[in-house]
Amino acid sequence: MKVAFVLHSHKLGGAEKHLLILIKLLKNENHEVVFLGPKDSWLSDQLSIIGVEQHHIPMHGFYDIFSLAKIIKVLKRFKPELIHGHLTRGAFYAGLASKYLKIPSVATAHSTNTWKHFQYVDRIICVSNAVKNFLLHKGYDENKLRVIYNGVIEPFVAIEDRLRLRKELYVDKDDVLFGMISRIIHEKGHDIALEAFDEIGRRGKLIFVGDFNTEFGQVVKNKINKMGLSENVLLVGQQDNVYPYLSMLDIFLSPSRREAMPLAILEALGAGVPVIGSNTGGIPEAVDHGVNGFIFPSENAKEMAKYMNKLYDDLDLRKQMGINAKKSFNDRFSADIMYKSILKLYHELKN
Repeated sequence: MKVAFVLHSHKLGGAEKHLLILIKLLKNENHEVVFLGPKDSWLSDQLSIIGVEQHHIPMHGFYDIFSLAKIIKVLKRFKPELIHGHLTRGAFYAGLASKYLKIPSVATAHSTNTWKHFQYVDRIICVSNAVKNFLLHKGYDENKLRVIYNGVIEPFVAIEDRLRLRKELYVDKDDVLFGMISRIIHEKGHDIALEAFDEIGRRGKLIFVGDFNTEFGQVVKNKINKMGLSENVLLVGQQDNVYPYLSMLDIFLSPSRREAMPLAILEALGAGVPVIGSNTGGIPEAVDHGVNGFIFPSENAKEMAKYMNKLYDDLDLRKQMGINAKKSFNDRFSADIMYKSILKLYHELKN
């Protein structure tokens, strides 16, 4: 099958990682793909490594006639059987091009706060039921929506990585390590994690992995200093490969204020790490309360701390939840399951 992907993004986030995984799996089975989007981006750099055909489409805003004309020109030559847009801008341009060229189209909705510009595609993939319910509330036809959970490559977690990284970061091998791996933005709730960590009496250590060169990154750093947590909280920059850092963790934290279906949680489950997450968006669809982790009310640091204490104190519970986490990943959130579901939808639209 020949598939054209359209996405406007310059940074690294869940949608970009999701699309990279999907394109790799398509190429592995000899499907032909082309990418249309900004080439000065993390995703473009990754696609260059694996030899994907790319065309620089800046998509300045939602009504860039020159970008739309270039997309149509590329697609006329490539002759895709389907166009797949990601995020709102990618969905909008993919939908317009598909209508003009009379080619089937689909878009993936990756968030619970944007709903405009999906109207021209034939189907919308919702990465969680939370996203589907959000779009239904905004007036989209249920027949147009399909829930397909995000999936990730199964993490390879080596005990050698755990011991090496802990030694490098001065974390004792017996310390209980809480952690977050995410963009450093207000929605992810790093400030809530700090308050909960302080609430449990700073037991163990807490690590944040992500790019702190953001406005909220400075807020988090200031809060750490103000709370006197600099000796207990470790800050590590953005990592293309987060799996070695997952290997360090005993408990994964996701105190997000807004989420659709975070890849970081799925990676944690795949690594056999129990998750404590807020009852926001798609998080409760991945975290089964009391089975592979715990769910707490959003922005409630005291409730979050209660479950942090519970897992800190009970090694056997951590181990069992880790086993359950791995099972839930294998049953629902592997990249292979996601890929087969998306490919099935492609064939439905093609036919």
